[in-house]
Amino acid sequence: DLAIVIFSNGSITIVRGRDRDDIDCSEIARRLGGGGHRHIAGVQVRRRMIREKDLLLQRIINVLREYFEKK
Repeated sequence: DLAIVIFSNGSITIVRGRDRDDIDCSEIARRLGGGGHRHIAGVQVRRRMIREKDLLLQRIINVLREYFEKK
């Protein structure tokens, strides 16, 4: 399991389930411009990106697609 929470202040949190050692949240966050730990990571984006949520969501989807295709 993987959860991505987008806050209105521009903060994005990426967290994985305890049973998903195969997912590295820090790698996903790094691809989005952030960082963190394997089990939880984060990204800070400009508020403009939050307002343009379609673009932000597409960017996140693309990063996830690339990440999981490499596995």
